[in-house]
Amino acid sequence: MVTAKGSQKLREAIAQLKTLLAQAEVPEARLQAWFEEHPIVFEVLGFRRWVPRPRFPVGENRFLEPDFLVEDFNGVWSVFELKRHNAAVLKNAERRTDFRAEFSTYIQQCREYAIYFADGSNRRIAKEQYNICMQREVPSVIVASTDDMTDYSIARELLVDRGNRVELRTYSEILRTLLRQLDWTSIDTAGRPGISITALGVFPIDSREQFLFDAGKQKDRSRCSIGLQGAKFFFTLVDAEGREQRWDVERPVVVEYANATPLELLEIEVGVSPGSLYVAAHHNRRCIMQQQLPATRVVFDDLAGGMAFGTDVTGKKQANFAMVEAIAYMRTLAPSERIQIYEHVDEVYRYYLSPLAIHRPPMLVFAGHKWMTTPGHPLSAEPPKHTPDTSGPWGWWMSSIVTLDDGKPAPRDPRLGVQTIPLPGMSAQSPP
Repeated sequence: MVTAKGSQKLREAIAQLKTLLAQAEVPEARLQAWFEEHPIVFEVLGFRRWVPRPRFPVGENRFLEPDFLVEDFNGVWSVFELKRHNAAVLKNAERRTDFRAEFSTYIQQCREYAIYFADGSNRRIAKEQYNICMQREVPSVIVASTDDMTDYSIARELLVDRGNRVELRTYSEILRTLLRQLDWTSIDTAGRPGISITALGVFPIDSREQFLFDAGKQKDRSRCSIGLQGAKFFFTLVDAEGREQRWDVERPVVVEYANATPLELLEIEVGVSPGSLYVAAHHNRRCIMQQQLPATRVVFDDLAGGMAFGTDVTGKKQANFAMVEAIAYMRTLAPSERIQIYEHVDEVYRYYLSPLAIHRPPMLVFAGHKWMTTPGHPLSAEPPKHTPDTSGPWGWWMSSIVTLDDGKPAPRDPRLGVQTIPLPGMSAQSPP
């Protein structure tokens, strides 16, 4: 996890990338060198290990040489291939035919990697030469082009919907991710009154607008919602005066495997300060949104007055996702606390996070009109409690504990009562 100590390294990487992208032509070798010179970039992009320019024998005098092999925090290894930043990807209608021909060679290259590593003897070579334990199905990440030259809807259809385990990341997207991470690490946001939700679950793409979380005890002010529609997360915020803001964020591609459950770690934070607000979101430990709203006011007691999972404030929105575990605080977290939660998730769900897993973890399925509320939310029959001690977790839900009935809020989890199980290293906190 990148913290404030990495801010200077991030600034250097960002400055050099901006310089490269301002040039009309940049050799792929120079882009490769930029990644190698700034390994912090891989961490920001959600990878914990990377191997530059590995070589794998293919017959006599021939080798496969991906630019990088990268491992994410779930233990999934991917091929990480770099292309030119000025490669036009689809936006130019006159070049679409040329693009399909050009990009098909990229996809074919990725397929060749996938076929190679599907062979157990070749995975043993990776283990012997690079100490890499690769899974049988190896996806690829292609880094190419910039946003103004890319049509994401067609790219998704070519790369994912046709069964290709290939993800496209533009250099513009990488630059934005680095800038968001720099903002997040440069500003002290820890310990602000507000809401911090960390949820491990499965959030599939659905054309309908579905709400994952909804927070606030008032129906029309000082509340926020997080949802998913199609290939985008959306975040809505209603301030103390009833004004609503919404942000749509492209949902990072999640590669699915034949047997393993594609678990995702979603983190949402809303921090309240006098006369301002801070909103951030992480997906699989990668910052996907970070907003500082200096002229926005939200009443903390209203925002933290109640929470719903699986619907909006009206209770009429249907859902289609599953949750394994969720932890809520009534404040923003310090980096050390976030790392502690990561360690908890890694320790408890290590098996299920692996692409080699053949069993599903216990999951609380929010399908149709199935939802859950805490006291104080407008959909709950229970009155709000006064704000609890914010030093420890406020709520902790595990799928093995709660069962949802059709069309009804589930019984309140006992962990919201007198018992709150602490994370490793934390002391138990009992709500007053």
